[in-house]
Amino acid sequence: MYKPGFSVEDFRNGIARTGLSRANKYVLKISPPPKLVGKLESRNLEEIFLRIDTVELPGKSLATSEVKYYGPPRKSPYGMTYEDLNCTLMLSANIRERYIFSQWMNAIYDYETARLEYFENYTTDLEFITYSEDGNPLATTKFEEAYPLSIGAINFAYSNEDVARMPLTFAYRKWVETAPVKLSGAVSPYGSLANAQQYLSSEEYGNSFERFINQAESNSPFGQIASGFAKLGGVDASLNSVVNNMSSILNEPFSAVQDFGNKITASLNEPFKEFGNLQNRISQFNPVSRLQSQANNFVKKRFGGLFG
Repeated sequence: MYKPGFSVEDFRNGIARTGLSRANKYVLKISPPPKLVGKLESRNLEEIFLRIDTVELPGKSLATSEVKYYGPPRKSPYGMTYEDLNCTLMLSANIRERYIFSQWMNAIYDYETARLEYFENYTTDLEFITYSEDGNPLATTKFEEAYPLSIGAINFAYSNEDVARMPLTFAYRKWVETAPVKLSGAVSPYGSLANAQQYLSSEEYGNSFERFINQAESNSPFGQIASGFAKLGGVDASLNSVVNNMSSILNEPFSAVQDFGNKITASLNEPFKEFGNLQNRISQFNPVSRLQSQANNFVKKRFGGLFG
């Protein structure tokens, strides 16, 4: 049942169970379209998706039109719109990545003949995959019928000593998500259970969690129990403290219930005792024999002289 208010225990268990998504654990896979098979080596594209250092996972929205009947107009959906897929690439020394995607765009539209290629010949599917710390895939987004829409400008300057990067934008028909991998067991923000235990025992966890502890102490009746997570040295000691405190708290109502049960048993025994005494008195009571003795006494007193 839902209980209003902040719960430190629920927050901690939720983070430990599901973990947190890390923005640097991903891959954007690009497969060559049919038009470029043979012109681009698959090894080149594999090296390219390893050079994609930023990706903006696009959103989507419902396309609506206003329909007015009575009162305020109502937005009625009629379709779905998708944002473009934007990313940046770290360039090789010979900036061959710019050349590869430029060739792809030239295959779509031949600037010499001004002819447009068939759609199915220059589109391909892209896959964006997020991973856990131990390298297991967690969620996949598939971009269907994608192609490079624009190649961004590359900034060069004598004062710029950073790696050259190229913005790249993909258009696509739609994106489809596969069901995320079901998380089971304890998963820390850093992946495995071992890392979870290490993180929960670390100073980083104690410092980041201290403000939640303080709030719990002021708002929650179990604040003293929750403060054990910050005051005790390790997770094991904190958990033992929680178990002991919870046991002492739970023992009181169980003792009260036991005393109450004893009182109920005693109160029920009394009427059963009385019932037993009544049953004995009923068994001793014989109305037939009593009537017979009374009749005999009456006959003797009234007619005793006649029968000598």
